[in-house]
Amino acid sequence: MPATPSEGHRSSIEELEKSIEATLAQYRSSFDASASHNENDTSQEKDSSISHQEFRSRLNSFRPDTYFAKPVCLSPLNCAALGWQNTEQDIIQCPQCNSVICIAFHPNLSKKSHDDLTQQYLKMLATSHEDNCSFRRYAGRWLKIMERLGKQKSPLDSAKHADLTSGYPKDHLVFVPPYFLSLSSSFLIFEDASNDGSVTYSKIKEESAVVLQGLPKSAEFELSIPDAMKDFCEVPASIKRSRIQTANLLATFGWHIRTCDEGCVECKMCLAKSILPSRKRSREGVRVDGELHEMKLHLIDSHRVYCPYVAGFSFAPSHESQAGWKVVVKNLVKFAMKDKDEGTVIELDELWGRETRRTK
Repeated sequence: MPATPSEGHRSSIEELEKSIEATLAQYRSSFDASASHNENDTSQEKDSSISHQEFRSRLNSFRPDTYFAKPVCLSPLNCAALGWQNTEQDIIQCPQCNSVICIAFHPNLSKKSHDDLTQQYLKMLATSHEDNCSFRRYAGRWLKIMERLGKQKSPLDSAKHADLTSGYPKDHLVFVPPYFLSLSSSFLIFEDASNDGSVTYSKIKEESAVVLQGLPKSAEFELSIPDAMKDFCEVPASIKRSRIQTANLLATFGWHIRTCDEGCVECKMCLAKSILPSRKRSREGVRVDGELHEMKLHLIDSHRVYCPYVAGFSFAPSHESQAGWKVVVKNLVKFAMKDKDEGTVIELDELWGRETRRTK
């Protein structure tokens, strides 16, 4: 016969139920309050500034004629991510607390002095925000983490890291500064924790499918393969630039179709824009958003100099990493080499799934 709970036991159960219900009521109340829009709630306004849309707006304020020749760790990407926008030459300002920093380097500085000054400016990206500015805490927290990560060894091009079938060195922790990952999913392309490059391959195929949908169906594109690709795979002398191959190349090197301009491509990271070279177009250039863009798209060089696809990332003044496009291509090579014999030469199209095998 089942035991009958005592009065004390029953009382404790009832108290527990009441406590749980009270806790749930508090949670529901909190969720309802956070979901409701309150125009007078300044904390919500502050939180909204740490978003992809606001990040892109700040990044778009940096122009080559007003902010140039800066270390990678002080690039427009990094400054915009930590709450700064470009207002005048060498001047950045926080749109939230209106703090201002002038970032300038004397051309005759020694490397040590240049690195020391860079470190000071890097700290100022956090400390120059006002105390009540949400970016001060946000930037300060991440810069402390970056200082530790900056001591990791970089996956530079060297004999030690020449094996394309191996991953990063064991002491390499991350490639992308983590705060970028919350600002845009585009940065995830550089982080592949798999041992076979499968994550990169899947993401490139997804991006390629999106690019393919945006490509004009009737146009014939004149897209050149970078010579540097010959270090990773066999590039045929004569290439049929089909729409599928064009989409694969664009996705691999970080270019996306702008829906508002036919044939115009854009990098979602550095916001560089270019025009897909077409035989039917004039070669004088095309204006996009008021700027004249050349007709010849260079898969690598058309990115801005600080773009992760070109410059990688820098966690500290003396920290360097390899170009992002190499990270992507190496992972594609690893995936293409899966289940193949040692010594197999990977052809260009195999990076995206075509089954062709040749042996040295």
